[in-house]
Amino acid sequence: MLAYLTILGLLSGASTRTIHSANERDHTQHRERQVRQVCFDRVDPRTGVSDCPSRVAFCTNPIYQQVMWEQCPLTCGRCPGVLPNPGGVNPVPVNPVPVNPVVPVNPGTTTCFDRVHPVTGVSDCPSRRDLCNRPDYQQLMAEQCPLTCGRCPGILPDPSNPLNPVNPVNPVNPVPVNPVVPVNPVVPVNPVPVNPVVPVNPVPVNPVVPVNPVVPVPVPVNPVPVPVNPIPVNPVVPVNPVPVNPVVPVNPVVPAPVNPIAPVNPGIVNPNCRDYVDPRTGVSDCLRMVQFCRDPGYIQVMSEQCPRTCGFCV
Repeated sequence: MLAYLTILGLLSGASTRTIHSANERDHTQHRERQVRQVCFDRVDPRTGVSDCPSRVAFCTNPIYQQVMWEQCPLTCGRCPGVLPNPGGVNPVPVNPVPVNPVVPVNPGTTTCFDRVHPVTGVSDCPSRRDLCNRPDYQQLMAEQCPLTCGRCPGILPDPSNPLNPVNPVNPVNPVPVNPVVPVNPVVPVNPVPVNPVVPVNPVPVNPVVPVNPVVPVPVPVNPVPVPVNPIPVNPVVPVNPVPVNPVVPVNPVVPAPVNPIAPVNPGIVNPNCRDYVDPRTGVSDCLRMVQFCRDPGYIQVMSEQCPRTCGFCV
């Protein structure tokens, strides 16, 4: 009899512990559901998936801690009754189901639906239906609010509806339906900028260079005087009235040279009046310089060097 009571007592204790353990598990699950309803990670409105589990390392980063607590409270262990794991692993499942996932407004439409706000879980499309056919917002409304704007296959807008997108009301200040809100607006993929800010044009690409730089032309101090009469092609014009061919008479001492040069003008009476010749070539340049015979600047030289050619023989 004593053994039976002992066994019965053991069985009763085991049953009590089993019931107590089941109650604790139910309470924990109920508590977790309550936490999920009021504290959850934000999700991407386009994919319905949160990036918070992949950003868990930023939960304790002083620079991004405040943003992570606001955007990812469940992952960072900021929900009431949820303690963060020192190992950096989320105490709840790694990919928690978002409280307000992107679901269609009309439960009967599974492939074409209006987008909802990731925080409130409510769509703004019905209040923005007047933007459906506005040129500035038509593309955005077709993507964000296809059900409201009648873009779903098999759904036609009702012409009798005063809010029909075919006849939209023009609002004074149009506001986009769901402004783009990034899942983690402050937490960048790469916290450190890869490329620091560099001025666009620190140095002018093409410095200003004059096309034709002005080069001063040297001016001679004492320019060579140019005779009034045109100069022949190859004239011998001395800078100072010095003859090109030095005055060297063939026979300066003997009046009658051994080989006298025949006068150019045989009609001249004075046989000793003659032009001087170049002692190197034996030829006179007077005929080639005849245009200088009456030039005031060279008349003296020509009368001495070429008296016969210039008609100065007496």
